[in-house]
Amino acid sequence: MTPATGADRPGSDSGQRVGVVDIGSNSIRLVVFDGLQRGAIPVVNEKELCGLGLGLARNGRLSDAAMACTQASVARMTRLAEAMGVTRLDFLATAAVRDARNGPKFAAALERTAGQPVRVIDAAEEARLSSLGVVSGFVGANGIMGDMGGGSLELAAIKGDRIGDYTTLPLGALRLIDRGGVSKSARLRIDRKLDGVEWLGAKNPTSFYAVGGAWRSLARIHMVETEHPIRMVHGFGLARREAEILCDMVASADPSSLETLPDISKRRVETLPVAAMVLKGVLDRVAPKSVVFSAFGLREGWLYDLLDAKERARDPLIVACRDPLLAPRRSDALADLLIDWTAPLFPDQSRAGRRRRRAATLLSDIAWRDPPDHRAWHACHRALYLPIGGLGHADRAYLAIVLATRYGGANGNGLIGPLWPLLKRRERHDAVVLGAALRLGYAISGGAPELLRPCKLVVRKKVVELACDSDDAPLRSETAQRRYDALVRAMAAEDLPMASG
Repeated sequence: MTPATGADRPGSDSGQRVGVVDIGSNSIRLVVFDGLQRGAIPVVNEKELCGLGLGLARNGRLSDAAMACTQASVARMTRLAEAMGVTRLDFLATAAVRDARNGPKFAAALERTAGQPVRVIDAAEEARLSSLGVVSGFVGANGIMGDMGGGSLELAAIKGDRIGDYTTLPLGALRLIDRGGVSKSARLRIDRKLDGVEWLGAKNPTSFYAVGGAWRSLARIHMVETEHPIRMVHGFGLARREAEILCDMVASADPSSLETLPDISKRRVETLPVAAMVLKGVLDRVAPKSVVFSAFGLREGWLYDLLDAKERARDPLIVACRDPLLAPRRSDALADLLIDWTAPLFPDQSRAGRRRRRAATLLSDIAWRDPPDHRAWHACHRALYLPIGGLGHADRAYLAIVLATRYGGANGNGLIGPLWPLLKRRERHDAVVLGAALRLGYAISGGAPELLRPCKLVVRKKVVELACDSDDAPLRSETAQRRYDALVRAMAAEDLPMASG
């Protein structure tokens, strides 16, 4: 493996695995990506909760037990990365190692274990990389990013790929627990630190992007409580008032009640009340319209920082949907043809709508190898849980509804209903229409683009017609006629999907 320096900026290389070991104040995490490229997929994402920052606020030193856990984790992760053929592995240490009196000595010990340099990044670099992670995970991100770890809280203003004001505060979860956890004095300390950030209340952002394991756990709690249909944290959003109610509930909850929640580890439970207190304090000052939870942070920012400008500019959603491993299909040519073939159905579609339609169409043959009776379910759930950034929960619902309709007809084999509330009325209509059109396109072509080219969709006065260049075009089948009729009904429907087709 090649040791990295801060000046390294290699170009994209999708053929080589790269990885990062994030030595944080609470967890040690290894992430290995399948290439140095936009939309890279993690092939390994492993963590150990070592609590490196626990006790640091009281005595200024890393504990022997936490250092031993970290040493063992770094040794294993280094060995794992080597076995996987990782060509570049970076080690980044954050607030706990940075702030501890014995931090430099411990960093040197970790370097001996890893066999290469360990970068102890400063507060500004931590805020920058976390911000780049959000930039990487949300196309056109605009708002304020907050990354709460075990030792510190990073805050930064972001717009597109530009990072504005930023700061780091000693408001990490473990640091607050060391000072007594949820208490009046803790609230005063949080208020005092946040009030000292003059720019924080002056941005009036649309979104606050919440990064960090404790805040992601808050999102999971809300998903369970509300039976949210998509159990994926990244891109999950709450209106500010909903987020404030959640924070108040968790901050005042009996810890034993939190331990019973699914998908929340016992080691994480003790950090939740203080994490809720900090998030509530931030929201009081930022006053965003919504809170968006991000699974992308420092590690994804590290990857994004290594890409050249051309690679950064690629859309991660479209990159992923073109990946034949993630989205298998019989014909790239047919997928591209269907993008243009369905365009007449959406004459006034927005840029965001065209992006969604393009992605859904590239995914539209994703279940062709599956048993026919299971294709709708498999395609729908693959769309819901694509392991990529660049899309929110409404985007995932749109893609899933399109694919459920494409494989299961207008009612999507009963899969559509739970996703319906996540989209606006027009979005729902467009998703069902696109799914019906793709269903027709595959019935005509059988997966062969040359059979679809003679046929075009024409819309006259909101009525869709199928025009073919030759009389022998392969439309004259009962299946194709039935699916054309279903498309006509979908175009005419006001809102809810039809029960047949």
